[in-house]
Amino acid sequence: MYVQSEPYEEELTCMGVFRRDSKLVVGSSKGNFYTFNWGQFGYHCDAFIGPKAGVNKMVPITERIAVTGGEDGILRAMHLVPGRVLGIVGQHSLAVETMDINSTGELIASSSHDNDIRFWNIKYFEEFDDIKYNSKPDKKAMTHNLPSSKQTNAADFFSGLAGDQSGAEGD
Repeated sequence: MYVQSEPYEEELTCMGVFRRDSKLVVGSSKGNFYTFNWGQFGYHCDAFIGPKAGVNKMVPITERIAVTGGEDGILRAMHLVPGRVLGIVGQHSLAVETMDINSTGELIASSSHDNDIRFWNIKYFEEFDDIKYNSKPDKKAMTHNLPSSKQTNAADFFSGLAGDQSGAEGD
């Protein structure tokens, strides 16, 4: 054995390498994420709380972003260094069992205990690394549906209304 981390009080269920192989991010059965510096695996250097459901799978899609699949059946996009939830990529009715990304990085396939395989277009994440992130995590992001999700956001219902009112005042 090369090295072993300190014991944790929860199962460490998935992991991914980020930031040009300088960070290892590990997800847990309680929805927490722990970041280790590469080569310093004794104890984590950073931690953040993700969704309350356990995280089963993690697929890195950029140097800073991963899609995670959890016990609640939701695939979430996470900005992992620093830790932020970006939103919901897609949903299953039961826990996500496995995920993988295609060779071009445009699609993620996921399956769950509901016996189906779903494909999610994630090409839009190519532009996400360039956006600025708030200093505090946004709790709305935990339920915000991203373009790949087939669900709409409640706030989108009124999004066109503001534009219609400004046009009416100019007449």
